[in-house]
Amino acid sequence: MSDRTCPECGAEIGPYDFRRCLTCVHPRSPSRWLTIADAALRVLELEPGPLKVYDIGRSIKRDLEMEVSPASLAVSLSINRRFCWAGKGMYGLYRHRLFPGPRALGATARFLLFAHGRQLDSEQLAFAMKNLGYRFQEQSLRIALGNEPNVVWPKANECAPMLDLSARTSLYRLGFAPSESEFQEILSRASILLQDGLEEYARRLGNNP
Repeated sequence: MSDRTCPECGAEIGPYDFRRCLTCVHPRSPSRWLTIADAALRVLELEPGPLKVYDIGRSIKRDLEMEVSPASLAVSLSINRRFCWAGKGMYGLYRHRLFPGPRALGATARFLLFAHGRQLDSEQLAFAMKNLGYRFQEQSLRIALGNEPNVVWPKANECAPMLDLSARTSLYRLGFAPSESEFQEILSRASILLQDGLEEYARRLGNNP
C-alpha cells in the first residue's frame, strides 16, 4: 500500500515519520535521551493499535521508567504530526491505519469521504472509520460532518464530498502530508482502506460489496 517501510522491521512509515522506527534505530535508548514525544513513539511502535493518552503515559512509566505529566503528554501528542488522532484522547501511528493531520472527527471524516470520491451512507462511513481504528459515537459523526465545509447531503442519510480544487486544497492545508505528492499517496491509501471497510460492512450484512 506504501513503499515507505522501515528497512529494519518492515513497518509502514508515515509522511512525517523518520525513515526507520525509533525502536529499530535505538532499541535500548536510556530514558534520559528521550523527549516526551519520542517516549510516546517508542510505546506506540510496539502496540497493535491506538491507545488513550492515559495508557500511553502508563506504558512510558512502566517500560521506560519516565515520569510524564498527563498534560505535557497530551500537548506533545497533539502538536506532533508523527501521531495520528484516533478519537477523543486517543492517538496511534500511520502503521495503525490512521492518518496524520487534524485532531477532530469532522475533518478526518471529510478527508476519508473525499478519498472515496462519491456519496456514502453515513452508517457505512461510520463503520468503515471504526474498522480503521477510529473511536466515536455515530451521532457525533453526523453532527461533525454537518458542520464541515465541502460536504453535502444529497439524501437524509447520505453525505457526499465536494471534489473541486478548492475542496482538495482545503484538505491539503490541514496537514495530512508535508507535500502534494505525499498527500496524493495517502489519499490513495485512504481510498483502499475505506473500501476494505465497506466490503467488510457488506459482508456482515450478507450482501455483495
